[in-house]
Amino acid sequence: GAWLVDEVSDSFAAAEAAAIWNGDGSNKPTGLINTAPVSTDDGASPERDANALKYLPLTASSSPFTTNYFGVDDLIDVAYDLDDQYLQGDKVAWVMRRSVAAHARKLKDSNGQYLWQPSTMAGQPDMLLGYPVVTSDCMPEIAANALPVAFGNWQRAYLLAVMSDMRITVDDNIS
Repeated sequence: GAWLVDEVSDSFAAAEAAAIWNGDGSNKPTGLINTAPVSTDDGASPERDANALKYLPLTASSSPFTTNYFGVDDLIDVAYDLDDQYLQGDKVAWVMRRSVAAHARKLKDSNGQYLWQPSTMAGQPDMLLGYPVVTSDCMPEIAANALPVAFGNWQRAYLLAVMSDMRITVDDNIS
C-alpha cells in the first residue's frame, strides 16, 4: 500500500507541476504561461495583464561572460528587475530545467572561475546570485522564444490549493 501511495503521489506531483506551468485552466490549474508573457522593458509593450508574467529577453550578445544562449549579466538583470515587494519571504527562487541549470553552472568570469558555486553545507540548496535554484522538467529547454529561466516569489505568484493526504482503503471482502 505504501509503495502505491508513493507512486500515485509522484504521478500527481508531476502532473500538478506541469499544470502549474503550462495548464490551460480546463480541469486543471491555469498555468503561469497561459497568458502570454509580456516584455515591458522595451517601452513599446502594452500594459501587462495582471495574470501575465513579465519577461526579459536573454541574449548571448548582452553578456561578456556568455557561453551561448545567455550569460550572467542576463541573470543579474532578471534578479534586479523584480520589484522589492516580491523579494520578501523564503519562496523567492530561480526555476529552470536541469539542462538549463547545467548551462548556468558553466558560466565563468573573465578569470575562468565558475560564477555559480554549489552549496557546501548539507541540506542547503544551491544558490545562484543569492537565491535558491529549483529544477523542474516542466520548464522549457533553451530555444528561440522559450522562457527557460524563471525567477520570482512563487508563494506570491501562484495560489494553489493542495491535497495533503491520500489514503487507500483495502476491501478484504473482494476475492
